Amino acid sequence: MDARPSNRGGVGRFVVVVDDDLGMRMSLQFLLESLDYRVATFANGDSFIEAIDGLSPDCLILDVQLPRETGFELLGRLAARRPPPPTIFVTGHLDGEAERGAHSARAVALLEKPFSDTELLGALDRALAPR
Repeated sequence: MDARPSNRGGVGRFVVVVDDDLGMRMSLQFLLESLDYRVATFANGDSFIEAIDGLSPDCLILDVQLPRETGFELLGRLAARRPPPPTIFVTGHLDGEAERGAHSARAVALLEKPFSDTELLGALDRALAPR
């Protein structure tokens, strides 16, 4: 990953990452914290949903394929509780189903693994831009 800072910077911004791949979680956490984002990571949707009442993330980064559910289903569970923040989906298998799911979920971006830091930070800039 090429750690190039985003235009907006991460100071004070809080990003939640839900991905069952430990290496991906650690890489994203390292990159984002190096750019002054606050980061919380979760290995599955259940642990995220259990913790969400105490969290106010500015953005979610969700893996499409999680244990026992998709990232789209997880976002639906969150939306049943409260409006979700802007969401970026990541996937190891980009196909029409993932594209349709991301579109239906009104995702900021759908990134195929492995993605570059530049792609991720561009998506974060869009997610965190004033609305």
